[in-house]
Amino acid sequence: MTGFARTDGQQDGVAWAWELRSVNGRGLDLKLRLPPGLDAMEPSLREAAGQVLRRGNVTANATLRREERPRLVADPTALQQVLALAQDLAKRIPDAPPPTAEGLLALPGVLRAANASDDDAITADIRAALAAGFSAALT
Repeated sequence: MTGFARTDGQQDGVAWAWELRSVNGRGLDLKLRLPPGLDAMEPSLREAAGQVLRRGNVTANATLRREERPRLVADPTALQQVLALAQDLAKRIPDAPPPTAEGLLALPGVLRAANASDDDAITADIRAALAAGFSAALT
């Protein structure tokens, strides 16, 4: 016998989805594919699966997607270099206006999208929502 389940939801600006696929098997063989940063959830997910499932080859895939736009941050090294260059040029050119913040931030490479490592870690609320979604997919 084969089975398929999908649950999804969102929590704190993060959309998540679980997809579970199973085929008949003698024992319970659970393969979990979790996004980076969620490895610590694996033991509790295995325990939850063991309480509901007795046998089968089950593959569970979790996906996460941030709903909000990426946060922009200034690259301090690039900003310092551009500012020094702009101030040097302003001194060399008579009657030149001083550099503006808007002008410096508009230059390529000064602003960049924040890395996932710059953002807060996945919150406990998101982990709880993922665990609840996994339980719903199991049933």
